Parts: sequence; structure tokens; C-alpha cells
Amino acid sequence: MDPFIHIFLVDNDSYFYDANKNEIIKISNESFKILDGIKNNDSSEIKLNNELLQLKEKGYLSEHRPKSIEHPTTNSLDTLLSRNLSLLTIQLTQNCNLRCSYCPYTSNDGTNRTHNNKSIDISTAKKAILFLKEHSVDSEYVTIGFYGGEPILEIKTLKEIVNYSKNIFYGKRVKYTITTNGTLLDNEMLKFLEENNFSLVFSIDGPQEINDMNRKYARSSNSVFFNVVDKINFIYKNLPKLFKSTFINMVIDPKYGLDGYENLFEQYEALSKIMVSTSILDDVYKTSKNTISKEFIEQYASRKKDYIEYLFLGNNPKKPFINMSFYESLFLKSIEKLVNGLYPSGGLGETSCPSGQCIPGNTRLMVDVDGNFYPCERVSEEGQINIIGNVDNGLSKEKTNYVLNIGKNGGNNCLECFAIRYCNICIKLYEKKLLNKNSNMINECRDCKASFHDYLIEYVRFNKDYMEVKHGEK
Repeated sequence: MDPFIHIFLVDNDSYFYDANKNEIIKISNESFKILDGIKNNDSSEIKLNNELLQLKEKGYLSEHRPKSIEHPTTNSLDTLLSRNLSLLTIQLTQNCNLRCSYCPYTSNDGTNRTHNNKSIDISTAKKAILFLKEHSVDSEYVTIGFYGGEPILEIKTLKEIVNYSKNIFYGKRVKYTITTNGTLLDNEMLKFLEENNFSLVFSIDGPQEINDMNRKYARSSNSVFFNVVDKINFIYKNLPKLFKSTFINMVIDPKYGLDGYENLFEQYEALSKIMVSTSILDDVYKTSKNTISKEFIEQYASRKKDYIEYLFLGNNPKKPFINMSFYESLFLKSIEKLVNGLYPSGGLGETSCPSGQCIPGNTRLMVDVDGNFYPCERVSEEGQINIIGNVDNGLSKEKTNYVLNIGKNGGNNCLECFAIRYCNICIKLYEKKLLNKNSNMINECRDCKASFHDYLIEYVRFNKDYMEVKHGEK
């Protein structure tokens, strides 16, 4: 007997997660020891007790595993890509006026490009826009994003693209978004963005001392932080319509505590009211990996607890939430996963797939300066592995299908993984293996399993503390 389960302890209680049923079941310590013996030893001589036999009669503890890997949208991929595109990110340039310490284009381990002077020409950009138009007939609206490098370096091309889009998307709503370091924006540019209904995403990575330690000019020692804050203050005071669509993208370095990031919102009125999106520093391409301080771990856990108790118990935190969107971005997604929980399932089929990969081309299509299409703006542009088409020939059915089913590279490791429903591994994390960079996915898979294991424990504790539950079911 080899049930498709994962056993775990929460404080003094014993549980198992059933991968087929997609449920958490509380069991006795005696049953836990039996299952532990089965999972770690020869199970032929181990007998189940009454509790486990009863659970087995109810369909739990099944030995069934999927036999093959295939993404559920494989057969409908052509339709999605031919009629349902809704987002195109245009890489205006691969150049940048900053050299941020953690930017994968400043330095990396060889699995990505570096900064250079290449920029997209308007004819290539127009081909990409026309491709979006022809493949978005079923979409209510489309979004065109501008990316870099630093896209404001190519503001002239950006304006040409906006004017071209207005003409060819007549009758369809078009949204624009730009991700910028903000340092090159002037008042005229900002007014253009407001007049054309842009969403504006600035990069500010914490208070001045942290931001300027990581975000530096390529040819100057001036403060990046104060330059960008001045731009945000101008928008706040003079361009209220644009301010409502302005966001901060804040990369949090876990080497530091959260206090400095929180205090930032107390210092500037505009920052206390702006929308914030956060992410933890990504070290996938870095040769030196993140340092996670004890201070960060403790403050993160404490503030998350404060936020949960504020939401579910109405408790006001000792330290006020100055900018609520900062905390929503940090915590809300993970809390929603706890609230939504695990949906009971009739079982895994003969065919399944790891859940980490999005639909390439349909979700976050990007075109680079050479007219090549990529699944998104976050993947490596080194080599050919992530190119899924180009503006002249369209999207490659073979390449999009390969990326969609990237989980097939995992083979039996994926089919035997208890976290297959909750895998977060996509093409980006397969890059080193595919580029022959001495990666065999052991670390990535280990981290994914550990993350899901931690989620199961947090889910049980969350339900104990804030929800009425019994045996893992609401």
C-alpha cells in the first residue's frame, strides 16, 4: 500500500493531506505513526487500524496516481490564441539609465541578457499591435503595456504606438500601462499619460536609504529616491486623474525588517494614498541568493497576524495601517488562499499536470525589441528556449504547446508529487535546466513541496483560530 498522501503535524495534532481528494484529514497519533511507517518503510507487513480502514472505505488513502501529464487547455489552445488575446507588453528598449543591484539585466548567472542599446523600431511595434488586434476579436478590451529596460528612453516610439493603436482599435476599448523607474518623466510626458488613460507603475523599493542602496544611476551618484518621490508628489497635486491610476511596485529586500518600508508611508502624504504592489526580491537569476533576516521574519509574521485579526476580529493594530494597499499586497492573496481553502475533489484523473504554468501567449504575451514573442516579460531572453513566435510568423503552435506542457519535463517526479495541484513551477524555473546550467530541478521541486507543506500547516492553524472547522472541512 502506498497512498497518495502527505502527512504532517500541527502542534500536537496529526493530519494527512489526500492528493486525490484534495482534503486535509485529522487523525489520531496512532494512525499517523502507521502512515509514517508506510511512507518511509516497506509497507507490506504494516496493518491499518480501524480509523484508517474506515477512511479507506470512504475513498481516502487511494494509491491512484495520474499516468500522464497534459495541461487541460491543450486542446483549446489554438482557439484561445487565435481569438482571446487581451494583453500585449511591448519591450521598447533593452537599455536603462539605472543599474539596480538586483536587476537580472544588470548582472546575472548567464541565464538572461544584460543591458544594451537595442530598441524596437516602429514597424516592428506596429506589426505586434496588428497581431494583437487580429487575435483579440472575442476580448472586450485590450491592454498594451510598455516595458524595458526603461521605456521612457523611447518616449517618441511610445507616442507613435499609442496614436497607431487609437486608429486600428476603433470601437474597442484600449488600456495602456507603463512600468518605469520614473526618473526621466517630465511634466509634459505625465500630462500625455493622463490624457491617454495610462496606468502608471513606478518602482520605489522602500525608504531612501534602502532604495538608493539598490537603485542607482548608471552615470550619477544622485538620489533616485528623491527624484521619483518628487514626480509622485507632482502627480498627486496636479494630475488627480492620473494619480488614481498610479501605482508603486515595491520590491522588498528580506535582508531588512518591514519597519522602514512601513515608515515610508508616514513621511509623504502622496505615498500614504497611492496604490502599492509588493514582491519579495527575486533571486532566480542571481549568483548571490537572498539573505533573510530574523527581523524580517518576525516583523512579517507579526504584521500578518495584525492584518488577519483586523479583517476577521475587527481588532485595531497597535501600529496603524497607514497605506492599506501595502498590507493587502503583502498579505491578502495568501489570506484568500486560506479562506478559500481546498476544494474537495472526486480524485485525480489518468491525466493531470502541475499547476504552475500559465497559458503562454494568452496570459501575458510580450514582444521584444527584435519582434520575438515570449510568454511574459519575466522569463529569460537568452537563447531560443522561451521564444514562442514572432511578429512575422505569429505564435508557434509547437512552441506554445511545449511551454504549456512544460511539466512533462518533470516526468514521474511530477506524477508522484503530492503538491501537483499546487505546483508553482513554470517555464521560468525550468530555464537553467533547459540552458544546461547544471540545474536538475531538485531545489525548485524541494522548495515547492516545502511551500505547500507550510501552507497546509498555516491552513489548519488559520481554521482553528478564525473559522469553525472540523477535520479540515468548513
